[in-house]
Amino acid sequence: MLKTDVLESYNVTGVSGRTLTLASNAVIQTDDLYTYGEATKEAKPFRVLSISKSNSEMTRKISCIEYYPELYAGDDGSVPIIDYTTKSDVIKVINLVLIADVKTLKDGTILCDINGTWQLPRDKVAKNIIVYYKPVTAKEWQQFKVLDGKSTSVTIPSVATDVNYDVKIVCTNNTGAAYEGVERAVYVSGKEIPPATPKGFKVTQDAVNSSVLHLSWEPNTEADLHGYTLYDG
Repeated sequence: MLKTDVLESYNVTGVSGRTLTLASNAVIQTDDLYTYGEATKEAKPFRVLSISKSNSEMTRKISCIEYYPELYAGDDGSVPIIDYTTKSDVIKVINLVLIADVKTLKDGTILCDINGTWQLPRDKVAKNIIVYYKPVTAKEWQQFKVLDGKSTSVTIPSVATDVNYDVKIVCTNNTGAAYEGVERAVYVSGKEIPPATPKGFKVTQDAVNSSVLHLSWEPNTEADLHGYTLYDG
């Protein structure tokens, strides 16, 4: 017999312990589900396959399949974590820029600060902005300062030289909830002068195509070297 989801109801004329007496004969089949109680209502277990956002902010679409325990005997039982938020309320700083500020005093003492600037997204208001920093080799973040939610800059003073640092800016809302921070890295060289001029600079013309020039120079091993700028004229 072909099975359907059509609900069949039977009138109960008597109850004795766990035995029900029906007003008419019922066709009993394997795997059929029965419930005794209020008519037109039935409780069934279902396995959730997916949950997605619908067109309305207040509703979700749930895809399910009727659950049979014997089909999932080898299931590990893990339950996925489903994020229902739209992320529309997340507050993050934008355009975070870090600059190492090196100053040499008259006595030769070198002071190194990290200056950070950022912008706040439009129509977003943070209660506080928390600044963290650490050497890139460290695992734990160090909280430096808690700023007002309207702040757009910070200075981390007297950091060690010849070190790469990570800086993280975290925004919090009025309830104190902290959002995922924005991270950037900066290298503090500890010197004010730029890297040395490249040595051994050579220009050779391509043997096949005379319009092609090959440039070469000795590598610069200074740690604060960011790159090379080429000019022609």
